[in-house]
Amino acid sequence: MSMKSFRFVSPLFEEGVRGSLLLLFLFFALSLNAQVVTVYKAGKAIGCFASPDSMMFSDTYPDFAASTVFAVSDTSYVHFSRGNLQYQPSTDTWRFADRQYDYVGDGNANISDTTYTGWIDLFCWGTGDDPTFVADFDNYKTVFVDWGTNVIGADTANTWRSLTADEWQYLFQYTRWAIAMVNGTVGFLLLPAHLEIYKGLKEDHVYTASDFALLESMGVVFLPCAGGRSGLRVYECGVQGYYWATTLLSETQAQYLGFRLQTAYFYKLTPCFGMSVRLVRDVPFNNQ
Repeated sequence: MSMKSFRFVSPLFEEGVRGSLLLLFLFFALSLNAQVVTVYKAGKAIGCFASPDSMMFSDTYPDFAASTVFAVSDTSYVHFSRGNLQYQPSTDTWRFADRQYDYVGDGNANISDTTYTGWIDLFCWGTGDDPTFVADFDNYKTVFVDWGTNVIGADTANTWRSLTADEWQYLFQYTRWAIAMVNGTVGFLLLPAHLEIYKGLKEDHVYTASDFALLESMGVVFLPCAGGRSGLRVYECGVQGYYWATTLLSETQAQYLGFRLQTAYFYKLTPCFGMSVRLVRDVPFNNQ
């Protein structure tokens, strides 16, 4: 299997997010390459501006969004949702996990039961309009319907969206990250560029829930290894993370981001497998 591995940096992180020179002064951070000013208050982003001549300040955040802005291209920036996407079949209800490290696990075996009152979070590719669809190698989606087209929690439809393969790759190429264990769950920490050294960062990257609360307050995002699903069989929960991208390479291959201990990679699979979904919300810029 051919895998594309990304930079692993631990415990303090390599210099050079996109080769930019980061100037830190109080709560201000300026990315010279992207010409973006992000303003921070108490460790949280309160405004983000592209090529600004003047700035407007706001402390308003999108519902459920992480507080930090992440670049997913040279010109696009997003907030991550507070947790993985979840769906309740019996009520046709969407929500985000309460905590970033939460995942459903074996309950995903109930995906085909439309009366199931629990939650599922491993979805076949492109099933935003058909979340309980159980695909197989002969019957799967070839047209992507984004899960963000739904009403999620208190947010209106189309508030959130999925990342493309190019955006996932950009994120992991130009963002500091580390494999970690949070509250007993293995996954990935995505580390904001504005903090060069983290007060709460540990050398072994093993964190309790209270440890992680400190990092989360500084804008750290965590993607848990929530496992995968083939048909009704759930596997590798807590061991492997699989996250769909919107990109379909061919009628038989969709791209995804995978990670486990020491390794992150992009690969392709038949769109019939169930994987995690972490949505993002585009950040509007005051571009004057």
